[in-house]
Amino acid sequence: MTAAEVELLFQRLERIQRRINHHAGDGHTWRCTFPEGDTTTYVLIGVKGPDEVEDQIREKLAWWWNTKDYVKKLAKSVGQSPQAIEDMVNNDPRLAICADLANSQNRGGLDRTHKARSGTNPVLSPVIYRAGTVDAAIRSITFSPGGVVAVVVDPDKTEFVVPLRNDAGVVIDEALDLLAYAVSVWENVFNRFQGSGA
Repeated sequence: MTAAEVELLFQRLERIQRRINHHAGDGHTWRCTFPEGDTTTYVLIGVKGPDEVEDQIREKLAWWWNTKDYVKKLAKSVGQSPQAIEDMVNNDPRLAICADLANSQNRGGLDRTHKARSGTNPVLSPVIYRAGTVDAAIRSITFSPGGVVAVVVDPDKTEFVVPLRNDAGVVIDEALDLLAYAVSVWENVFNRFQGSGA
């Protein structure tokens, strides 16, 4: 295992992040039925849909988790314990959540044979869009008997938030913030190993 191989993985993670940061897309349509029985259609035009956002988050999560194995091999090549990397994940609550998310998506969910490192079974919640008209993120909002249509003029001023929830449905973190943190931990470990002569 070479430092150059690990560096290629970090470049891949950066490319995925650039795709996540690009918010333009075909938009999204969804329906909501209220307790009284009325159904309203909502249309958001100009940003990528929640499925695409989730796909990109899951892709980055998978590559983050794959990078762990490379970092472990790199640790061994510089005389460090690969187990120290696993211990780092187990002892950091945010890394443990990331690990559980990665393992659950690879295995169709966590089960008794694969104990949750974080002590919970974290799941991605639906994407939340945040945009305003003050900074020109939204060009127009139209209300009609058929529903509500919002046209986004500057998709990159629209914020995506993807809450992570535990078994009880309580928000425990936010996916994009968590992944940024998790990648930065690997980068710090890699830089430390670089200083060791990797």
